[in-house]
Amino acid sequence: MALDYFFCDIYVTATDAASTNSRLEIETDKDKLHKWYAKLFAFMDRKLGDFVWNREPLQLFVDVLPRISGRMIHGDAVDDEWLAVWLLREATREYDELIVSVRDSDGEFLLAEAAMHIPHWITPENSEHRVYIYRNQLHIVPLSAGSENIGINDALAAVMDSGVFTLASAPAAAAAFSRLDK
Repeated sequence: MALDYFFCDIYVTATDAASTNSRLEIETDKDKLHKWYAKLFAFMDRKLGDFVWNREPLQLFVDVLPRISGRMIHGDAVDDEWLAVWLLREATREYDELIVSVRDSDGEFLLAEAAMHIPHWITPENSEHRVYIYRNQLHIVPLSAGSENIGINDALAAVMDSGVFTLASAPAAAAAFSRLDK
């Protein structure tokens, strides 16, 4: 039996106090990320209570890069994977500072769910660093925001930049999150 994994990366936006235009940047202070980790752990506990995961719970940790990462083995229990998506989406609803990406062993599964509604230029080869949940909404970073194989810093900058339209279409978002409504 092959093990199926779920992965997530949580980025925290920080206001650059030295900037006069309050440009958003990704938080890089490890102490602040550890505080966010504790806040997210409490949030998960509050939302899930005594829920028992089928295989293993979503495990969060402060990563080497400026992010909080998570993973879990869900095996055949895809409901656990979707519960994790729901939980992380709810976190972005409660905390505007969070930008979340999710993927599993097969890749960008939110794109697979929304396949009939996403831009035709998105392929498995260029989808890395393109799909995010920010402020409870699905965001897809367009080709115009960087190279075809965009880097994480450029992708996050695009999501945070109100001048770059990253909000996914309503049909794409509805399809991507349709399992959350069941």
